[in-house]
Amino acid sequence: MKFAVVFQGPIFSNNPKTGVLFHCLENIKEKVETFSNEVDLFVVSTWIGQTLDGYEHPKLKVVFNEDTITGSDATGAPLNNGPRKIVS
Repeated sequence: MKFAVVFQGPIFSNNPKTGVLFHCLENIKEKVETFSNEVDLFVVSTWIGQTLDGYEHPKLKVVFNEDTITGSDATGAPLNNGPRKIVS
């Protein structure tokens, strides 16, 4: 039996409402390095414009999708995150 792990979403983002910076690259690296003996494939599904800062691993596949969000509210937050989830 084969196992895969999918990371879906932004690698880096900033919530303008709270000012919280979201940065999950270190978490992805940790999981890939820790579980690479047990997992056959790791997939990062994110959007064009995101980056893994050059991080590579033989079992890591990165998919860069078109960003389906075209507008934002007064705080700068995307109007609707639903289409991003569907596309990626």
